[in-house]
Amino acid sequence: MRRILMMAGVVAVLSGLAGTGHAAMEQVADACPGSKSVCIWHRPVVTAPPGWQRSEGASTHYQANAFAPNGTVFTQAPAVMYAKAVAAPPDARTLADFMSDDLGDFRRQYPDLRVQQGLSTRDGDGHGLATVRLSPAPGGKAQWETIAYGQEGGDYLVFALSARDQAAHDAALPAFARMVAGYHAGTAGKAH
Repeated sequence: MRRILMMAGVVAVLSGLAGTGHAAMEQVADACPGSKSVCIWHRPVVTAPPGWQRSEGASTHYQANAFAPNGTVFTQAPAVMYAKAVAAPPDARTLADFMSDDLGDFRRQYPDLRVQQGLSTRDGDGHGLATVRLSPAPGGKAQWETIAYGQEGGDYLVFALSARDQAAHDAALPAFARMVAGYHAGTAGKAH
């Protein structure tokens, strides 16, 4: 019992320290996926758009705010969305570097992936977030994705819509735009 109370105290202190300066981020302390350890992370504060529900299991697993259409299970939904904060890796000095690395990961997994760049999605402060649309080549196995990227303080923000096919993707785009529009940058920095 004493160990549990001590662990709870450590989590409370660390959560308080980790929470300074990011009003638009929420701190989470939960069991690490696949472990009995406690992980502390933060994620952008967004809410489920109308017709969508927050998936607690997927949110914890992906360390994000994850959403699926009402009445569906995240892993079986035709389309899902999430908002995630990623601590800036040392080799990604700029948002453009981070985006390039992320798209490189997608291309390694799906070499015939089609990428549409130069899009923009507005956050709740009216800032245009750099946005890309990914689609499979004919006969390809990649998901249909729209990903908006931003930055707040030392974190890169990833807002993503992922769908099994184009129809599900296109039907979910208005909800995705509403989710991103619900994000307001915190006091530590503005989303770019």
